[in-house]
Amino acid sequence: MRRSQHAVLNLESPQVVETISEPFNCSVWEIVRRFGRPVILAEVAVVSHSTPIVVQAALERLEKLGLITRTPARGVRKLPTYKTNCDAFVVSFNSERSSEREAASAIKKRFTEHIRQIMAATQAKDSTGHSEPWSSTTCVPIQLTATDIAELSRIINVFNECIDRIRERSTKIDASESQDCNYLVNIEVHPTRAAVLPLPAMHIVPNHEVADTVTKVLSAPMNALSPREREVAIELARGRSRPEIASQFGVSINTIATIGKRIYAKLGVNRRAELAARVNSTARSSAE
Repeated sequence: MRRSQHAVLNLESPQVVETISEPFNCSVWEIVRRFGRPVILAEVAVVSHSTPIVVQAALERLEKLGLITRTPARGVRKLPTYKTNCDAFVVSFNSERSSEREAASAIKKRFTEHIRQIMAATQAKDSTGHSEPWSSTTCVPIQLTATDIAELSRIINVFNECIDRIRERSTKIDASESQDCNYLVNIEVHPTRAAVLPLPAMHIVPNHEVADTVTKVLSAPMNALSPREREVAIELARGRSRPEIASQFGVSINTIATIGKRIYAKLGVNRRAELAARVNSTARSSAE
């Protein structure tokens, strides 16, 4: 299956509801995506702190949804490998159908409870009274005007953009290093003290919001680039050589090479053609 930048799943399918409702399945998909290469079952099991049997079941469910491709063992490759078919996925539902509305609500509730359990475990272990490098919790009843809500909405959008940049900063996985998330973000922010598997940026939206959401999803990786990285990425996508780009920006070729490596790592691409496809698709989605 040809790899795409995104996939759209529909809650009309019971199979989608069953698979996406389980946070572990979503974590397995995110782990496979982060490898950035075909990966064997044992590697996913190690990184996910789980048994091969449990991981195998998750991979099979994800494969049935078309989110993961399994390549059978053949030749010198003695074990089957797995890879993701897309970099992100959007879950849509028909807001006029009560069954799909309820399914969307149930999935959101499941993930909220999953997060609360993690937070509860984190706070339960925080019994020493020692202060953390950074921790902030605010929970007060307040009355908001329309202006207050608009301002909070603006701040939260900036916050979400910041989180998207951080999330997209790492697109490759090193099985020799821990991939456990060290912070869970749910407005409240606390350091985690136990293994917390990463989750994908999953968007559950009504059908009429799918197009706008896909545009935001496609733009997210480019948002992870700094202004100079974005400029260099555009020039590389246009086919310009490193010496030409270095001359344009008044820096050394080595500097452009270093910036190029950061761009490739952040966008999860390996070749100039892949970079051009990513930049061009983002430009098209922004213009639509």
